[in-house]
This record gives sequence, structure tokens and C-alpha cells, in this order.
Amino acid sequence: MVDHLRMNLRQAIGICALAFGVASPAAAQDLQATAVARSLFHEGVELADAEAWSDAADRFRRAQELRPAPITAYNLSLALTQLGSLIEATEMLEWVLHHDETQDALRAEADASLTALRPRLAELRVDASSPATLLLDEREMASAMIGAWMPVNPGTHRLRAVRDETTLVEEELTLSEGERREVQLEVPPEPVQAARQTLPETLAAQENETQEVANDTRAAEERVEADLRQDQRRDQRRRRVRRGAGISAALAAVIVAVVVGIAASGNDARQGSLGEVDWR
Repeated sequence: MVDHLRMNLRQAIGICALAFGVASPAAAQDLQATAVARSLFHEGVELADAEAWSDAADRFRRAQELRPAPITAYNLSLALTQLGSLIEATEMLEWVLHHDETQDALRAEADASLTALRPRLAELRVDASSPATLLLDEREMASAMIGAWMPVNPGTHRLRAVRDETTLVEEELTLSEGERREVQLEVPPEPVQAARQTLPETLAAQENETQEVANDTRAAEERVEADLRQDQRRDQRRRRVRRGAGISAALAAVIVAVVVGIAASGNDARQGSLGEVDWR
């Protein structure tokens, strides 16, 4: 693979001279930028030949910024591939394929490289149980990316869920080439959301408590009513007993009066008879 890259990079020098030498009128207005881009490109080729891929990618990227050219983007993609930055490498190759100035031979090389590169990409789908800002490798994920499959570089990645500058949950994962993985971050609900979730339970508990109080009150009232009815029955019995005693006393008085009256009448009768017998 490295020998193949060296061959492509050496071939690129000649193509580079052609690409930078026949700049469009608009690009030719800044000749100094073109000269610097050409110098950076040559440095990148030498660094790539020495397998100093990080420095080579730096030179190719800076040359591409100064003077965008298909051959620069192609060689940048080769260096990025060696660094494991497959996502950026595929984007560079796509740019080469769709650029109007790409020569047929270079387009064929880019197409072959892209075909070999795509299966190596890992895929990741991230979702969260509650709203939060999600960061993948410290880069904020757009809302459209959440819950969607996205290509990522193979290797280790870090996921974080943040709310109000506070990390709620974080996870580190390692993906191999061609691997697909789904990740569900268990994010605590927002305070308002949590309150809304617990409100029905709170209301239900309050309703149960109110019902229990009502039941206790009703039971107490029933006990009081039962006690009152029992007191009323006792009072009624007392009144009946008192009325009975009064009636008995009255009857006794009547009987005594009758007896006394009868006794008095008998005495009077006896006294009258004796007076009539004495004839003197």
C-alpha cells in the first residue's frame, strides 16, 4: 500500500505542475498564493515519501486551502487514509470525482480509492432518553444527526450529554473498521419534565390521602352518631323509669288516701251508733 502511495505521489508531481501551471484567470490573480501552494505540495510529497503522514497531510491541506486542485485533494486523501481519518479522506475523494478540472486518469484513481475506502468506515447511531446537547469527540452533534446512522472513523470515540454546561452522562466506545453500533445515552430528564412525569403520581397520592382522611372523618362521624343514638336510648329509658316511678307514687298516694278515707268513715259510723243507744 505504501509503495502504491509513493508511486501515486511521484506521478502527482508532474500532474501538480500542470495543475498549478494552468491556473484559471481568477486563480492567476494571486500568483504568490499559487507559488506557496506549489511549494507546500512538493513538501507534502517529500514528507509522504518519508511516511511522515501527519506533516504530509498538513502540507497538502494548506496547499489545498491556498489553491484548490484535484491532485492536491487526492494526495491529501491518501495521507489522511494513512492517519485513519477515513471520513475526511472520503470527502476529499468525492471532491476530486466531482471537480470539473479532474483529469480522467486521476478520476479513475480517486474512484478506485473511494470504492476501497467506503467499506472500512464504521457507522454509529446515537440517541438520548431526554433532551440534551450531545457531543461526539467534543464536537456538538446537530439535532438532525441524533438518531440517524452516521459514518465515523474506526477507533475510539467519546460521547457526552451536556445540559447547562454540566455533563450528565458520558461514554467511551471503540469501533472497528466496518462496524455498526447503536448507543442509547440514559440522560436524566429535565427538572420541568421530571415534575410533569411525577405530577400524576403526586396527584394520585394526594387524592388517596384525601380519600383516607374523608374515610376517617366519615368513620368518626358515624361513631359520634352511634354514641348519640346510644345516649338518646339511655335517656329515653331513664325518662320511662322516672315516669313509671311517678305513676307508682301517685297510685300509692291514691290508695293510701282511699284507705284513710275508708277508715275514717268506719270510725264515724261507730261513733254515731253508740250515741243513739244511750237513752238517758
